[in-house]
Amino acid sequence: MTKPGKKAPDQPERNKKNRNKRKSAPEKPAPPNTGQNYVYILLCSDSTLYTGWTNNIDKRLEAHNSGKGAKYTRSRCPVKLVHMEVFTTKEEAMKREAAIKRLTRVRKAALIRENGGIISE
Repeated sequence: MTKPGKKAPDQPERNKKNRNKRKSAPEKPAPPNTGQNYVYILLCSDSTLYTGWTNNIDKRLEAHNSGKGAKYTRSRCPVKLVHMEVFTTKEEAMKREAAIKRLTRVRKAALIRENGGIISE
């Protein structure tokens, strides 16, 4: 038996500094960015519009339509891509997404029609 405060001979000594640190999983490498970032508008099955941004438009549309996309679109599947813009940086895409989200539905519909999309107001 050991005295209080002494370590037992069969136990490894602990490093007090690292006692509370968690071991993290190795970081996954980031997916390669093709240099393109997209802002898109979806027409949901209930005729509402959803705006978002991504760097992989095909994968994102698949996620939305499989119910694994944004919470908003999960109950509004299927969704249809009605507008898309391409940017070179994530920051530009995010700024444009925010600007589109501030537009009224009428202005969003006009934007979609101006670029060849079909939508009813």
